[in-house]
Amino acid sequence: MSRVAAPGEPPLRPAIRNPLIGCMTIFVGFFGGGMITLLLARIWDAVTGCSAPDGLPVCGNWAMYAGIGGLIGAILLPTVVFIKLSRSDAAARDSAQ
Repeated sequence: MSRVAAPGEPPLRPAIRNPLIGCMTIFVGFFGGGMITLLLARIWDAVTGCSAPDGLPVCGNWAMYAGIGGLIGAILLPTVVFIKLSRSDAAARDSAQ
């Protein structure tokens, strides 16, 4: 039989939940950060009047921009998510007492 979680009980223990959420947010953060950085580079190209060569998204080394933005996103998104999760877990513990 399957066990149904009580209304106040989290569906997964944090030891299982956190790695799953961490892997997903690192992946999403990397690609999201890279795309945001390339968008900012496109805006910068429009401001400076640079036109990208055929087949490339921006002037300059676009892979470097995407990589740096990806690393920033891969660090920033999981950090924000885990801070929010720890605050909600602490609030749930405080309200239960």
